[in-house]
Amino acid sequence: MVTPHNIATLLRGSLPGGFPENILSELLEDCRVIDFPADSVLYREEEGPGLALVLEGSARTFISSPMGRQITIRYAHSGDFLGIPTLFVGSGPVHIAAISPIKLCVFQASAMRAAAMRDPRVAWALAQECAFTLVDLIAEMSDAMFGSVRQRISHHLLNLVCERENGLPVIHASAQDLAFAVGSVREVVSRALAELRADGMITTRREAILLKDERRLRELAAGQPSRIRHHTLA
Repeated sequence: MVTPHNIATLLRGSLPGGFPENILSELLEDCRVIDFPADSVLYREEEGPGLALVLEGSARTFISSPMGRQITIRYAHSGDFLGIPTLFVGSGPVHIAAISPIKLCVFQASAMRAAAMRDPRVAWALAQECAFTLVDLIAEMSDAMFGSVRQRISHHLLNLVCERENGLPVIHASAQDLAFAVGSVREVVSRALAELRADGMITTRREAILLKDERRLRELAAGQPSRIRHHTLA
């Protein structure tokens, strides 16, 4: 069960610089905890300022082309913020969707912005988080352009794990879902998955992939930005 104490504990560790306790109390007074099912759209391009902390579950940030192609540029797990840049620029050219059932703590964007304007410690914490996110995005885009399809798929598979079955990590995704993630097409991804399956790293069934050799997949994805930060609710 998520309690205000749980949220406060997670919030204290979510930003590099942390929040002053008085600001933390103010923010928690106006926040809302909301559950969304898997595949829910959490943020649409140009929607406006929005700020949330992931309490449970995972989400992906992606960009899309006019022709319908997509590429995932960031994953968010428990303890990660969604939407900090929108506090400063108003909106962003991205979409955010839930990968699994997700629980968010949604904050008033105006309250966070006001706190940053009156307390430099809050502004510094938000600036640091934006900087770290920017570095991750640059690395993500670099690997999307220069990494092999097998490397990119391995990286995304590791980030898309949503549960375990008999000890094996499970991903509920199709070849088309992975194509959207890596910015490729289904046929190319299907061939890469067949190679990973033949190498004994994965096994597949309808709409699900099981990671049989997580260590080798991590080795294959070496050099990929892996921002898999699993904070635990106290």
